[in-house]
Amino acid sequence: MDTNLNKKVLDLMGNDSIVDLPSGGLLEKKSATERKKWQNPELASRVAERLSEMSVDMDTGEVVMDAKDMVVKLLDYAAVSYWRVGKLGEIGINPDAYCEQGEYKTNLIVKGTKSSE
Repeated sequence: MDTNLNKKVLDLMGNDSIVDLPSGGLLEKKSATERKKWQNPELASRVAERLSEMSVDMDTGEVVMDAKDMVVKLLDYAAVSYWRVGKLGEIGINPDAYCEQGEYKTNLIVKGTKSSE
């Protein structure tokens, strides 16, 4: 939505967080803050700790998630925006078996010249 239009509609809504539209739809105000400079290793470690804690049923002591289940469960808390294709290849995983492929493209990479010493 255009920024100016968005601001005008929000102003018209005043203190209302939801407005019913004649069409049967709804307009809803949602607020969020931009997050930057994530401390990924620290957060991943903390999530891993919590998943480890959650892997044991506290009433029975039964282990309800193994390591593989915990790694998959991690994806509930972190969205992978891309996979490292080269790294997957290094551990013998063909990434093409796990994705839809788009059109094949060839790019030209320009690198600076190495200075001779």
